[in-house]
Amino acid sequence: MARPLRIGLLSGSLRTHPVGWLTVAAIAVCVMALADAWVPGTLNCRRVDTQIRSRIAQDAVAMAIRHAMTNSFGFGGNNCALVLGRRT
Repeated sequence: MARPLRIGLLSGSLRTHPVGWLTVAAIAVCVMALADAWVPGTLNCRRVDTQIRSRIAQDAVAMAIRHAMTNSFGFGGNNCALVLGRRT
């Protein structure tokens, strides 16, 4: 059986929500997470539904990861998913 997906959310951690800034910040966090082997925590997430098969990172977790993904949703339907990976 495959290991559950580890999820960390950045948008709740920022006090402001301009779309362009959030996209740049998310890419920077993905690059840092890949380089330093950690998954960011999810702010204000203290209770997780037990039916969710993914493991939501409530706090930053040290973990060797090979890929990180960020989704950015803009005004007018401008959406983008970016997957970054470690060099092997």
